[in-house]
Parts: sequence; structure tokens; C-alpha cells
Amino acid sequence: MQASETFLAFDYGERRIGVAVGQSVTGTASPLSTVRVRGGEPDWVSIDGLVAAWRPDGLVVGEPLHMDGRPQPMTRRARRFRHALRSRFGLPVHTADERLTTVEARAELAERGAFRGSGARRRHEIDHPVAARIILESWLGERRTDGSAPKAGGGASAAPSALSRPLGPGPAHASAAEGG
Repeated sequence: MQASETFLAFDYGERRIGVAVGQSVTGTASPLSTVRVRGGEPDWVSIDGLVAAWRPDGLVVGEPLHMDGRPQPMTRRARRFRHALRSRFGLPVHTADERLTTVEARAELAERGAFRGSGARRRHEIDHPVAARIILESWLGERRTDGSAPKAGGGASAAPSALSRPLGPGPAHASAAEGG
């Protein structure tokens, strides 16, 4: 019988980071919250609280890429955030291709009527955690299927790279995964 592992996923943004939690046995995840980013610095108190409350076995960070797989301006910031998580918590940090996840999250929320009335003003508060859920469920699903560290995001595919492997807690991994 496979042991259940818990993961927290992050949809990194310049102003907000969506967070979701999921577990490996069912491959399902749930949106948790939105963490504020001010002056380029995440609200670490909130993230510390989420990690303490959920005690995950690993973390997953969505990696923003252009549709052709090239890095975009946000890619470097998401990578820095990923490295900060690894340094701060000493947990394995996996990356997941997040292309189209925000679009998919907004479509899902719109279908449920979340953007009508007063909900429209809260769009940015609720779409990031749903995007994080989509990232995590895609990552968990691909991990269950082939046992490798997967990509996530609206069915988009990308060539495997060093960034699709988990970063361990040791510093030896940092230089190999730094990338562009």
C-alpha cells in the first residue's frame, strides 16, 4: 500500500501567491488561501503558518513559461521563490509547468458564477488558489502515472528539464536548477 504524502502548491505572482494542499493517494487538491506579496517579498508569516499547519512532505511551485516553453520575466522571480522555500523549510521543492492554469482557474470560477456581483471584485483573491489546485492536481496525476516529476497546466507540454526534478534540501541542488 502506498503511503500518503501531503504537498502544498504555490501559484507565484508579483502581488499574490495562491496556495493549495493535496495528497498523493487520491491525487486531489483543494485551494487554501492567497498570500500577499509586498515589495517583491512574500508574507512569510502566512507561509510559515501554512507549512506548520499542514506539515507537507514536499512543496510544488508553478513555473511560469511562455507557450513555447521559453522563460518569461516572471520565471526568474518564481525560481527565486522556489529556492527561498527550499532554504527556509528544508523540504523537497518540485516545479510544475503552470502554463494556462490561471486561464483554466478563471474559466472554472466563471462557470460557477464566482465573478458575478461582489465576487467580481475578489477575482484576484480567488483565482490564484484555484490555479494552485490545478497545478498540484496535474502534478500529482502525472507523478502517479509515470513516477517522474511532472508538468502541470492546462494540458500544455514541455520538454523535461532539470527544473522538473525536485530540489532537495542540500545546497548541491541549487546551482543545477538555477537556470535562466
